[in-house]
Amino acid sequence: MPLAGVRVLEFTQVAAGPMAGLLLAELGAEVTKIEPPGGEVWRRLPRAHNGMTARFYSVNRGKRSVVLDLKRRRCAEIARELALRSDVVIENWRPGVAARLGLDWAELREKNPRLVTVSITGYGPSGPRAGDRVFDVVVQGLSGMTYGLGRGRPEPSASILVDKITGMAAAQAVLAALIDRGRTGTGRHLDVNMLDVAVAFSWPDLLSAYAFDDAEPSPVQTMPPRTAATVRAGDGRYLTFNSLTDDTWRGICAVAGRPDLYTKYRDLTVRAYHTPEIVAELEESFTGRDRDEILAGLHERSVPSGPVHTFAEVLTEPQVRHNRIIRTEERDGLGPVREAGPMVRLDDRQWLGPAPGLGAQTAEVLSELGLSPTEIAELSAATGAEQ
Repeated sequence: MPLAGVRVLEFTQVAAGPMAGLLLAELGAEVTKIEPPGGEVWRRLPRAHNGMTARFYSVNRGKRSVVLDLKRRRCAEIARELALRSDVVIENWRPGVAARLGLDWAELREKNPRLVTVSITGYGPSGPRAGDRVFDVVVQGLSGMTYGLGRGRPEPSASILVDKITGMAAAQAVLAALIDRGRTGTGRHLDVNMLDVAVAFSWPDLLSAYAFDDAEPSPVQTMPPRTAATVRAGDGRYLTFNSLTDDTWRGICAVAGRPDLYTKYRDLTVRAYHTPEIVAELEESFTGRDRDEILAGLHERSVPSGPVHTFAEVLTEPQVRHNRIIRTEERDGLGPVREAGPMVRLDDRQWLGPAPGLGAQTAEVLSELGLSPTEIAELSAATGAEQ
């Protein structure tokens, strides 16, 4: 595997940091997650099944879990030693927290110049909001995503979109830093913040009206146009399509039996800014016709279209099954567990083991550092790690 032999140490919780670690683990890195006594918050929310939540499980598969109370001097010393033995250290505390816990990244890189350190924050290391607590939904609002995703009323994405793409950006940055280290022999510190990631991610579409500085956006331009639409069929199920090109729009109108709509909205700009009216007209035309019939007609005319699945229907979608992106594994203490594979598959070795129990590898990792069985037992008892 590309990252075989690379050691990653995580001081992260919830989604952005753990997502970065997961992506690196899928590429072969050994990822060790440091957790506080009681575990990180996603171990408990939103609902546990046999002691494990689905969200925690999904972004922490294949990792080792070590419980350390970093407010205890000995635990902080152990954390520093683990960091110095690592290739990559990732944390998603607010700015200044790492230093207060005795984990000064510049100091650690002086002792291990090859170390790559990553700080994932909401807004960056400085600035008027740098010290604020932040969640995904807050950055969606600040970055314009919430405004752009809503129609009439701003609505955030139901997915923790910013957290996940920030994790992807952090993993990308780590890979670049490791390549650079291979050339120079020196690591570096990487600052990755959710706001920058969200704004850059939104720039090609949601914020594109502001690309040309000397062109004042018109009021209509400030709400991103859409040629994609979701339409309710006569059987109550939904389908989606994109009318970006003239031939696709012609095909949609032909299936609807509405050549008048083709003429009325043939101009792409007009079509893009009148999607709600088009949806209303098409839904009226599709009354009495089921979704599968409509989709068959659209596919026959090569219109990019498909069903809007419920979450449960995703599991039975033929293409999802063909791609084997979801598999079911029997996991000790959990029973059969569905797991999603890597987004980009190199080979089957990327399928990871289960998420760890809280502190399940504490004794193993501390033993690797040379701690005695007595000290390991004492620390485990004090922090609540599994023995």
